[in-house]
Amino acid sequence: MMVAIFFRLATAAASPPPGFPSPPLPFVHLDYLEAGADVLITASYQATIQGFHSKGFSIEQSEDLLRKSVAIACEAREIFYDKLADGGV
Repeated sequence: MMVAIFFRLATAAASPPPGFPSPPLPFVHLDYLEAGADVLITASYQATIQGFHSKGFSIEQSEDLLRKSVAIACEAREIFYDKLADGGV
């Protein structure tokens, strides 16, 4: 089983090195699905509401960030399923 690792919300390590552009979201996930991944993960396991809150985010903003990491993966899944249904993958 291949696993797609997306990004870490909790650390600056999620940023690409200088000179390397970030691919548009959710296309990182989509690339993994098209390459045969069976599972997508958001790597938000290191992110916590308390951690975001300590960095100045509100509780609501912190919850939204965690939800967004999952929503991005779900969006990629839907794009992939649509491509499969159209015979494009």
